[in-house]
Amino acid sequence: MSQYIIFAQSDATARALGAWLEMVGEPSLKPELHDDSRVIIHKGQNTGGIERGVLAYEHLVRRIEKSAADATGSFPLNEIVVLVDAVNPSALNPLAEGGGWNSLIAMLILTFPEIRWVFGVGAKNNELEEYHSLMSLLAKPRRDPLFDATGLRDCVRRRINENLPVKNFPIRIERAAAIDEETNYALFHAYIAFRFGYRADAVRSWSLMHYLFNLPKDDLPEAKNNNGHKFQLLLEDVNLNFPDKPGRIHLSTFQPFTHKKDGKQGRAEHCNLLSGDPLLETSRFRVIVTSGHSGADREKMQDNVDFVKGYKSAGGHEFVLKPVGGMFDLWDKSQLFLRLDPRKGHEYAGTHRGQAPGFHWPPEAGEDAEGAGGHSAPGKLMVIAHNLVRRADRMKDLANTVEECIRGAVLATEALELLRYQTPTLALQALCLKHEFEVRAEVAFLGVGNHFALKPRLSELEREVKVASQFFQKNRRIAAELDTLVSIGNRLMLIFREAGQFDEELECLARIRKWHRKLRLRHVDNPFKKSAQFVMYYAEWLLESPGRFIWAIIGWFLAFWLTLNIASFIPEFAPILSLDKVLDIDNASTAWNVFISNNPGGVNTIPQFVINAAATTVGIFHLGVFISYLYSAVTRK
Repeated sequence: MSQYIIFAQSDATARALGAWLEMVGEPSLKPELHDDSRVIIHKGQNTGGIERGVLAYEHLVRRIEKSAADATGSFPLNEIVVLVDAVNPSALNPLAEGGGWNSLIAMLILTFPEIRWVFGVGAKNNELEEYHSLMSLLAKPRRDPLFDATGLRDCVRRRINENLPVKNFPIRIERAAAIDEETNYALFHAYIAFRFGYRADAVRSWSLMHYLFNLPKDDLPEAKNNNGHKFQLLLEDVNLNFPDKPGRIHLSTFQPFTHKKDGKQGRAEHCNLLSGDPLLETSRFRVIVTSGHSGADREKMQDNVDFVKGYKSAGGHEFVLKPVGGMFDLWDKSQLFLRLDPRKGHEYAGTHRGQAPGFHWPPEAGEDAEGAGGHSAPGKLMVIAHNLVRRADRMKDLANTVEECIRGAVLATEALELLRYQTPTLALQALCLKHEFEVRAEVAFLGVGNHFALKPRLSELEREVKVASQFFQKNRRIAAELDTLVSIGNRLMLIFREAGQFDEELECLARIRKWHRKLRLRHVDNPFKKSAQFVMYYAEWLLESPGRFIWAIIGWFLAFWLTLNIASFIPEFAPILSLDKVLDIDNASTAWNVFISNNPGGVNTIPQFVINAAATTVGIFHLGVFISYLYSAVTRK
């Protein structure tokens, strides 16, 4: 059920918007507007001097939160609608000189990405689309504003770029659609597309799917000339049982077919923009993401894959079984890390592999640090980011569902991109919250198992923290970078521990040890203590995986065998060992006994004592490491 809030500059315009509320079935406004919690009238801020614009913004943030937010400070998805009496789309810029009403609205749009904004005057602008006009309340289906499906927040961001000396504010140019009747999967997949640089629609109703992907036959020729549905990426489930879908409509088969009772059916029949015509179905990537079935459904799955391959013979199609092992695993199995490759040019990808074309994030290390002259992010953007981080942080301990975690991740992502690391401490807090919410969303799916793609997440984290460290003082950068990585890594490890994801916990712990050891090495000046740190670094390297430990054992054994072979040529040593060959099986047995069994045998010379002592010490050390690993594996801690 939608909840409406009126945001106006006068009583008259507030009452005019109240008439629209009655048209959508809402109760009439109260005679005294100040008694109606749905009405917020802003007639300007007269106190506060030159600070009055910021004070007005903070006041309105609290009013909106009081009117619509729940105990966590978040809003029900797709339910809060704010009616604004008038805006000037070209002036929706938080950094505009003089501020004013339009600047204030722009700040609120960025602060509340969950809210649907509808404008009484000024919405008939191509950038805002018809979805933000009053008529859209009656004529358009609901679209999740969380992932900026309509491009409203990108419109504001483009205005911000006009005020920046270096125009590198992150913009999402391309669009994606995640089609799934299960809310958790629709939101999860849409957020994955969003985090990698797409504006995304979470299509979880038949009315929205039909609106986005079906046109009257008379409009199809025009659609062919205008790039079809204009989504670059489609993530589609096969069996779509939307709550509002009529029973006579069958969508699980992509190509058209004739049903014996219901006539012409198929996804391409009911959504003609998803047909096999490449002038209508113009996506660059169409990925089928489904739970998979057996028997007749298996044949249907293969028919759907063949249908997509039929008109995407050059690639751009993939079949992925869910649940996937997290966000990076979906992108990897969809081959999007390979296909979105910036080495082919910016029209193929963003700054890094896997990012949508036109999306450039994070900012290049050093570029903003030098260009900003050491200053923070613009003050108004910092205030917006602070509110976003505050709201996300309030949700952290109470977010138990995928939907809540995705909301928190979007708030943190928006704050991070507004700051562009120019205010590093607040930005790193947002970065930490973003990864915490993402991991919580990943482990919230049952049946995923122990196969999360953690390495690419940690590598991305290292890359972004390195960028943030460029905004610290030069002699503090590396220490700040490592300390931040350890802190964020510890939080992610605790999430995996609580979820019972033991393998991911150990993998995370191994990377934390590596970061922590590098940090300790930077603070140790004593050569003996530094040597001890290197020994511990080696032990932690061994603990990262059983494979490393096995190869280390083989390497040390061969090294001591070779040492014994070489030592056999020393005149005083040769008679004792009775060795006269470079590779002697007796030397191998001796090396094994000393290194593995700690049984050095008789010692009659100094070289023999040195070799035995070294081999025994190294053997005991590895035995201790091995016992530690087994203990951790058995006790799961």
